[in-house]
Amino acid sequence: MQKRKYFKIMTKCSLNALTFYGTKFYFCGFTLLNICGEKNAAVSVLVRDDDSSTIGKVRKNVEHEVEKWSDVVHAKRSFGSSLYNIKIQNKSLTDMAIQYFQRCFGYALKQNKELEDEEGVRNGLNSIVPHAYGDHSSCGNWCGYLKNPASYKHRGLPHGKDLMDKSLRQSLEKIIEVHASNAKKLAPLGSSQANEALNNTRGSNAPKIRHYRSNESNDFHVACAVGQKITSAILMFLG
Repeated sequence: MQKRKYFKIMTKCSLNALTFYGTKFYFCGFTLLNICGEKNAAVSVLVRDDDSSTIGKVRKNVEHEVEKWSDVVHAKRSFGSSLYNIKIQNKSLTDMAIQYFQRCFGYALKQNKELEDEEGVRNGLNSIVPHAYGDHSSCGNWCGYLKNPASYKHRGLPHGKDLMDKSLRQSLEKIIEVHASNAKKLAPLGSSQANEALNNTRGSNAPKIRHYRSNESNDFHVACAVGQKITSAILMFLG
């Protein structure tokens, strides 16, 4: 059966994709940024995952400078997924150890939250693996070993002991290196959770199983979702 070819241009930003011969070109992001700029409300920061395609299109199509921040929730999820991916080749990487490294990753980000310190985030991330292997020369004042070397035990590693697997260490360092190179984007602890919450509200008003996007009624469904979000924010503010 021949695949049906179709071309659909979506002119409203409540519709978020242009489809041509089965290929999607996401353009709503920079369209919204341009509209905001025309209203003298230029968007200077875009918080997203580490997919470079969207920010590339934004910078190509938006006149003013837009800074990219990494979504910290997605970064944590990506880090955890990377650990589980290498678990197959590294039997010593237990679920307990993975959870330990995930906590350390979160600590490395949060301890620099107030200062948004790029170098602090990078150093914190780079100290995770050496710390787990008993090398505390690059640790900060958060390290329990520096406070009490004689009795220190890792609270999240098996039997509280240092890791020893050299092959695992190399794999872990490669994963950390990827995230440490994004320290500048991670330091502000950007989050798109507010947007995700709004998307969920919109989804409850206009479920994907019903094709509202092809007609103008979708605008009313989106408006209802925005109204719910604003009402919720006002009620929280009033206490």
